Amino acid sequence: MSRDVLTLTDDASIVDAVRLLLERGASCAVVVEEEDHVKGIVTERDLIPLAMKGVVPPGIALRQILQDAPHILDFLRELRKADASRIAEVMTSPVQCADVDMTVGQMADVMEAFGRRQLPVVREGRLVGMVTRRDVLRAIASKI
Repeated sequence: MSRDVLTLTDDASIVDAVRLLLERGASCAVVVEEEDHVKGIVTERDLIPLAMKGVVPPGIALRQILQDAPHILDFLRELRKADASRIAEVMTSPVQCADVDMTVGQMADVMEAFGRRQLPVVREGRLVGMVTRRDVLRAIASKI
């Protein structure tokens, strides 16, 4: 687990968030409220739709998007993010968190169940760190 977690507030600008992620070499930032209570998370994936602004998907992608309602809804959600200016507009909330007392196996189970690459780690709702898939792999390597 890393204790040095990049945090933002939901009123932070998208521009500032992108700069911070790049400067820190981070793939995500935890969005916190007062007293470090976790409110959400913003990942590179949440920010990628910003590149979609004014872009029409090519034919193959458009056909795939239009095939069924879930694809259309996902596309519209992502397209909405293209005009975002604040973190609150693109962050994932609520976010799955790991409790500091969970085992590595339990954290890995949450990651897999929710399709997450990283989990904020909390103690009594307050952010204390971040666990990533790489952290899980390190734990596995230390036992083999």
